[in-house]
Amino acid sequence: MSIADRVLGAPWLARDEPGLARETLDALFENRIPCIRVRGFATPEECRAFVAAMDAVGLNKEYQVASASVRSVPKYIGVPQFEYRKKSKDAYFAEVESSYADQAQVFAHCGFDPVQRLIDRVHAVVPELPIGIAHEPEYGRDYAGIIRETTGGTNLHMDFARFSAPDYAIGANSAQVATNFYASGPAAGGETTVYNHHFEPTVPAGTYYEISPLDPARVAASESYTFAPAPGDLVMFNSRNPHRVHLNPNDDGTRRMGIGSFIGRRPEGDLVLWS
Repeated sequence: MSIADRVLGAPWLARDEPGLARETLDALFENRIPCIRVRGFATPEECRAFVAAMDAVGLNKEYQVASASVRSVPKYIGVPQFEYRKKSKDAYFAEVESSYADQAQVFAHCGFDPVQRLIDRVHAVVPELPIGIAHEPEYGRDYAGIIRETTGGTNLHMDFARFSAPDYAIGANSAQVATNFYASGPAAGGETTVYNHHFEPTVPAGTYYEISPLDPARVAASESYTFAPAPGDLVMFNSRNPHRVHLNPNDDGTRRMGIGSFIGRRPEGDLVLWS
């Protein structure tokens, strides 16, 4: 695709990081605001316990990314669908249950389940909508809850299952948001920049489209918003927008640790999670 994308939508209506409510969740799915911040999603004690659990269990995989904007390769526990976007469903689902077993060790060690807490918080504001882990016919549940360290930053990319997983059930979702709970992070650096650049690829419906890395020139003229990680907070943003995590320039040893999931909205309105 050329850099001249067919961009959808309009400027964001507000930039004040509102809390989670029915109205703000709708606005985020519809890309009318840049993000939602759930302040105090976890206590300081829970954050310290989560980081200790990550270290005790061990991050046993690495993202396959290479970019000048990435100083160190992010490590994680889980099965990011992104890493299997060019592999078979069989390969992806062969890793799901063993990765849930690793995740369960972390949750048992730290004493709480951030994924279930997220589901409960969202359900509380939209109680009429079914919400749960995404399910793939003939395979079973998707993986939700990537436990990771992203201290070294990420490249510019976007996440939208219609483009990256068109042959999965999640590929039918009409909208998608990313959620990130931060258990630790630097006092400066490690911010995430989101670009208001919803676009429609010029490829046939149901066709795979490469979501990473994206050329920064594509978003050079786009509205943007940068939010900082704060330990204990959970931040949500519309992941169809290109975005990147900045590295910690101070190299002071502070790590950006946490867990992330996507929430997709299906055409009938149901909400599903995966990573």
